Amino acid sequence: MDRGQSLIAIFQELVSDSSVFGVMANRGDNKAISPARLLIEQFEVFMLKKYFNYPNDISDGQCGLWAYRTQKSYNNGESKCIKLTAKSYEIELDLLSELLEKKLRFSFVNVELPKRDVPSSFTFENNINKMKFLLSKYPKLKRSLRSYINSFENIDKVKEVLADTEIKNMWERYKVEIGKIKI
Repeated sequence: MDRGQSLIAIFQELVSDSSVFGVMANRGDNKAISPARLLIEQFEVFMLKKYFNYPNDISDGQCGLWAYRTQKSYNNGESKCIKLTAKSYEIELDLLSELLEKKLRFSFVNVELPKRDVPSSFTFENNINKMKFLLSKYPKLKRSLRSYINSFENIDKVKEVLADTEIKNMWERYKVEIGKIKI
């Protein structure tokens, strides 16, 4: 499915079910990002799942291809609406956190991305800025950050990825830098 077809599929999913408030692309096997960046993205999603006590799997959560409803939702008489405040790469985490925090229903559309021939303009500092955004949006996250990291590192798949020295070195650097974030 090319990008245009993927976009159409996402909007079709959104309009076909009025109880769904957000639809995100699941990039499938090829995430089109480096293994180190994928690990960090997986940690960010893992952390949000833990923070909001969300029990289900989140297949991706950070593909830049998504859509959401802007109207208010009423749940038990309480008005809820998605309000995005992110300005850059953290926008996907902003959407995901809004959906989880407000307990709004969301879904995924599977997409296949082409292999990437050129390096991404995404930098290590962008990873840090994403975490700064999350910690400023949810200051209580900072208190549990070490616990989330420890739990994440105990997942067998994560242990396998961290067996790669280059990824492990980047992960260690990431942990140090996010530990320094002041909110």
